[in-house]
Amino acid sequence: MAPIPLLPSPSQVPTDPHHPIHLQFFSRRPPLDYDRKANLDHYKDTLGKADPQNLSHLIATSPHNFSCIVMNPFVLWVSDVAAQHRIPCAMLWIQPCALYAIPCAGSLSALLHSRFKQRLRMGQRPAIVVSSPEITEEILKHQDATFSSRTITEAVRTVTYGATSLVFVPYGSRWRLLRKVLSTELFSSGSLSALLHSRFKQR
Repeated sequence: MAPIPLLPSPSQVPTDPHHPIHLQFFSRRPPLDYDRKANLDHYKDTLGKADPQNLSHLIATSPHNFSCIVMNPFVLWVSDVAAQHRIPCAMLWIQPCALYAIPCAGSLSALLHSRFKQRLRMGQRPAIVVSSPEITEEILKHQDATFSSRTITEAVRTVTYGATSLVFVPYGSRWRLLRKVLSTELFSSGSLSALLHSRFKQR
């Protein structure tokens, strides 16, 4: 039995060719007499093996450039195809009713960690998850100068008066100067003892 093809739908939204945004839908069109229950193994094989190849082929041969792929949370392989073609991927999540909410969340918990473990983003910036003591020691002890600088966004620059504090200033001569000043003038044993009374008053 041949795999069920994944085909682009004939309708695009909007139809105006000059409109900046076009939506292309891809759907599977089994024959009208196709019985999913009777052909469950074939249907699952189509979902897991044929669909990723079909979608990749449709993207590669499409006359249009894709700026984003919106996927269903139950077909997580779409994110792999999007990454293969270097296309951003978003997840469309429609909250089910309370009766089905728990089973849906439970079925996804075993899949999300393997699919998105290297795709963590904090805002607009990609982030690396450090999960081993060896890598943590390498970053914090041996490569601390490389990882000490923070990303300066326009919001940070506005709130922190140009990102001039030690927390956000890039690693360099000013960073070393501020660290030295804080160590000798603010966090030294003499300064901490002198400010002890003030700290107790603020408690």
